[in-house]
Amino acid sequence: MNKSICSSGLRWLWLALLVLVVDLGSKQWILANFALGDTQPLISHLNLHYARNYGAAFSFLADKGGWQRWFFAGIAIA
Repeated sequence: MNKSICSSGLRWLWLALLVLVVDLGSKQWILANFALGDTQPLISHLNLHYARNYGAAFSFLADKGGWQRWFFAGIAIA
């Protein structure tokens, strides 16, 4: 069985890997060049703003003691 790269899932793996590298690289660039709260205009009406999210999605449960990370990790594993 000889499948081409396009018909196999390999192209999606490469695309996912590229997205992961760009995502992690941009995060490292932000950490190295921005202070918390800094804003950099990219184009008209679009700014890059450095903010931290200490909770789950959209800071859900951000003011809790940290148990939610382990709770949701347990749910993900189950």
